[in-house]
Amino acid sequence: MILYHSQRRLPWQTLLTQSSNDTPLHVAVRGMRISDMLWMVENGGFAPGLVLKNNENRDPMKLLKEAKKLLGKMAKYRKKLLKATKTGKEPPPKPPQIVLPSQHMPLPDGDPRVRMARQPPGSTQAYWLHDPCYVKWHTTPLPPPDATGKKGKKGKGSSKKGKKDKVTPPPVFALTLDEATARLDGKGGGFIDECAKLMQKKYDEEKKAAEKTAAERAKAKEAKAKEAKKK
Repeated sequence: MILYHSQRRLPWQTLLTQSSNDTPLHVAVRGMRISDMLWMVENGGFAPGLVLKNNENRDPMKLLKEAKKLLGKMAKYRKKLLKATKTGKEPPPKPPQIVLPSQHMPLPDGDPRVRMARQPPGSTQAYWLHDPCYVKWHTTPLPPPDATGKKGKKGKGSSKKGKKDKVTPPPVFALTLDEATARLDGKGGGFIDECAKLMQKKYDEEKKAAEKTAAERAKAKEAKAKEAKKK
């Protein structure tokens, strides 16, 4: 993928997914591949993606913190469930934060690598570009906000505007607790904290660079607007 985009002079470090605007670092967090994420930032050249936000207004570092919170909630629920099982009580209700949304996005029709192996000699059709087989997770689109927002109380001297209901984004990752813990070398949230500390310096550097670039663009825009007024 890196070679494909490099040859076409496309920015592979900050390549975005079509539906959620996730960068490769967002994808690493959603797959709980935190070791790979650390390598991507320190050695792979993906550090510029640390400050890019997706459609949920979350950069990879913020998404990483949310992943740790979700992991902690899943662990707490398992403890309560085991305690209820031992005592013979009814299982406690599952918190809405750890309930996975319905996966109503269809899976790719078969493995593209198998289809590529079946094609006749002399023909090369890049199936993997259209139906990627390496993407194992399928996110659910965010539900639209409720049109009938909560209205503020009207009274004398009251100027409260109607409040819209908050849209809850889907869970950070669609894995079980055992799968997520296995991908964290069995350390759980502690491993996430270690990697976050190692990436913090790079994050600060990229944030300063992004702010500097934004300031330069704003100055250039102002100068252009002044020139246009003079003309």
